[in-house]
Amino acid sequence: MTEKEFKNTIAIAYVTENGTTQRAAEKIAETLSARGLEVKVLRLSELTSPLEYGGLIFGTPIIGLRALPQFQLYLEEHQPELSNVLGLFAVSFIYGKGLRLWTKSIKNHVDNLGSLSMARSYRIFGRTLNKNLASIVKFIFGLPHDTQADQFHPQEVAKWAEEIAVMVRQT
Repeated sequence: MTEKEFKNTIAIAYVTENGTTQRAAEKIAETLSARGLEVKVLRLSELTSPLEYGGLIFGTPIIGLRALPQFQLYLEEHQPELSNVLGLFAVSFIYGKGLRLWTKSIKNHVDNLGSLSMARSYRIFGRTLNKNLASIVKFIFGLPHDTQADQFHPQEVAKWAEEIAVMVRQT
């Protein structure tokens, strides 16, 4: 890609643990591309300079109520270069499903990541687990006993991506 092509491209950079963040990144890219925007999906480790792209969207899973350490470290190390962050998303299995204490803790953490990255918009989506949680884990987090392992809803991701597309078109 030429420098001009990079500047007209939105990069969706993510870290993932079990693939849900990647699925969300791909759904965002599909939605933005359908709206005529140039998009490139890449792992965060492949994003050498945030300033190479016209816009950025970041994604991370929430594990143990926090983003993966490499995600937060990247934001901290590149904070001066984050003037073009359109969005930040996180995927969490317990957000909005468990005890308010856990939901509030996750929301506060993602709010802090949103501020650190200077993202214009950020969201938390459901996450898929590779296996069902043990009953004791559901009890600790206040999850209903019939909570399914797949909490990822692509339509919620697409809806947020539509909002991002509108925001890009308005600037």
